[in-house]
Amino acid sequence: MELAIWIASGIGALALLGGLSASSALGLHLLKPDWTRGRRIFTAASFSALLPMSVAITAFLLDGDAEGVGEFALSLLALTVMTVILAILCLPAAWMLTRHAEAKDNATPIESDKDVTPLIGG
Repeated sequence: MELAIWIASGIGALALLGGLSASSALGLHLLKPDWTRGRRIFTAASFSALLPMSVAITAFLLDGDAEGVGEFALSLLALTVMTVILAILCLPAAWMLTRHAEAKDNATPIESDKDVTPLIGG
């Protein structure tokens, strides 16, 4: 039963990261349309990974129990590597939403929609 809780927690965390990444990508698509696609995707994924990891990094820096410089550097390196791994996991959601939003922006109206008269005042 304990394994099922760990698996469910992992899936929930990945879903939360995916949602955060997709919403960040949508916000950047709407607020920064002049940025390149890669820049928006990379920024959204980096923000989505740094937001939850900032709590762990701040807690470590303010109340870390590292005995020496070597332990401190190794612990900080582990937090940095975990942030990079989370950013890599956030890339697909940001990429898919950015690609979908760009396709919606470039969509041309259907020919049959041009001939429809409005129901009110038409």
